[in-house]
Formats: sequence, structure tokens, C-alpha cells
Amino acid sequence: MPKQLSIVFEKNNIKPAIYPKVDLIKANENENWQVRATTCNLPEIILGDYKNKIIEKAKTDAIWTPKKGKPDKNKQELTREEKEQIVIKTLLDNISVKIPELLINEEVNSRLSKLIQSIEKLGLNLENYLTSIGKTAETT
Repeated sequence: MPKQLSIVFEKNNIKPAIYPKVDLIKANENENWQVRATTCNLPEIILGDYKNKIIEKAKTDAIWTPKKGKPDKNKQELTREEKEQIVIKTLLDNISVKIPELLINEEVNSRLSKLIQSIEKLGLNLENYLTSIGKTAETT
């Protein structure tokens, strides 16, 4: 089946972000089986005009204007880390990421599974753990 999935993905230009969930639709004797594979494409990341925004930000920070108050003659050059933080903040303010709901659900299920495994290693069950942190299954 992985070979068939690969063929279908290539034919339909699908770049799956997660391995597909496969559901059996029909399986009759002496007939081809019917299955449904559910996956999602890699998230779409829209960077926008981030390069110009970073350049613009650097220029406005470098040029003194009366609005900025008195010029600081003792002002030191920004460190590499400070420059990186400015770039990261500018990117975060200007990019757009469309994450498929299926990918979010998969991540939630994965984290919940890891939490339950950790709880079991401690010798607790989920209800005891939730009680210990003051929550119930309905309120989480």
C-alpha cells in the first residue's frame, strides 16, 4: 500500500506533512478493497515582503529624528544577538502560516499520548493526575 500511496501523492502533487490515516471502506471477498487515506499537505508559509521590512526597520533605527529625543552620542552598536532578535521579531510580525487542522489534531494527540505515558511511568492514572493539578477531563 505505501507504493500505491506514493503514486497517488505524486499524481496529485500532494506533499504530505504526516503519514496518512487509512480507513477501510469496503472489503468483500473476490473484490478490490476500498480504503480512504487522510493526510494534509505541508503548511503554507507566506513570508510577505520580509526583506524590505527588515531593511526598513534597520534604517529607521539607525537614523536619528527629533521624534526620538536627543541623540545619544554614547550609543553603542547593536550586538549580533540584538540584531537577530530584531530580525526574528520583524519576521514574526510579517509572516503568515496556514496550519491544517489535521496537523494540529495530530500534534495534540501525540502530546496527549506522551503525557499519558509519563503519568503511567509515575504510577498514576489520568484521573488521579488531573485531580492532583485541580482539573477534570471536562475542564482541560
